[in-house]
Amino acid sequence: GVSGEVAGDPDRAQFIAIRSTAMDSADLLYIADQQRLLAYKSGWVFDVITGSNQLQSVVLVSGTDKMYLGQRNDIRAFGTHSAPALTTGVTPPSVPGGSVVTSGDCATPADAIGNMATARYQQIQYVRRDTISDDLIITDKLAHRVKRLNAAGTMSFYAGDGNDVLSLDLAGTAAGIRRPHGLAVDSVGNCFVADSDSQVVVKIAASDGMVTRVAGTGYGTPADGEAGDVGKWKKPYGLTMFMNDTSLVATDWDGVCVRHIAVGVDAATTWLTTQAGLCGDPT
Repeated sequence: GVSGEVAGDPDRAQFIAIRSTAMDSADLLYIADQQRLLAYKSGWVFDVITGSNQLQSVVLVSGTDKMYLGQRNDIRAFGTHSAPALTTGVTPPSVPGGSVVTSGDCATPADAIGNMATARYQQIQYVRRDTISDDLIITDKLAHRVKRLNAAGTMSFYAGDGNDVLSLDLAGTAAGIRRPHGLAVDSVGNCFVADSDSQVVVKIAASDGMVTRVAGTGYGTPADGEAGDVGKWKKPYGLTMFMNDTSLVATDWDGVCVRHIAVGVDAATTWLTTQAGLCGDPT
């Protein structure tokens, strides 16, 4: 639907600015729509689960009833919807238990490690689950860092030195990531991050934390069939991992296109192809 704030039947629903989606084992689709979390399943109307402040990302933890919402300056934990028998036109039940602040504080955005009381974020963009440890991985764009949040609610720095300068081929917090945005995690815990201001997708190796180039060498008009070590982006934004850890789907915000990244052993053996969109000037 057109931009607005209307829940209800799928052909009448309207959204403000969809940021992220997730689907549970019962095929219930969760939609982070900037200031609201919505749920939808075929045959149901859209249900507004909760209001939220600058909702950016939603992630589900497999095998549990936990849902995590990444807001602008904090992470919140929710219980998920139950999955009753599907009845056409019936709205799903409300989230049990309400919300619990897991880490961070919207009132005092900053950049600090710690627990629920002391952790601070500047501008969360994406939240993903570490497939090995079940920690949450978080891109904090304005802090120039990738962060980890463990099950005890303690946040730590994972990659990025906090400076607005790209520095690759270094480990963890010795590396520099300017504007970490999109985030994907493969089955062995390697993280892939879209640095929207450096026009590059980088990899954080699970084995040693090394931050290396996957695809992109700076600003330029995206072209079909580019190698990762020469490819250009206008603004890499969202990332999704699929197909046995060998493929990423990426959106280029200013390049108005969707690109496929065939991940190789290094940037020179990685290939970028256009999946949809103009890959250039939207006019």
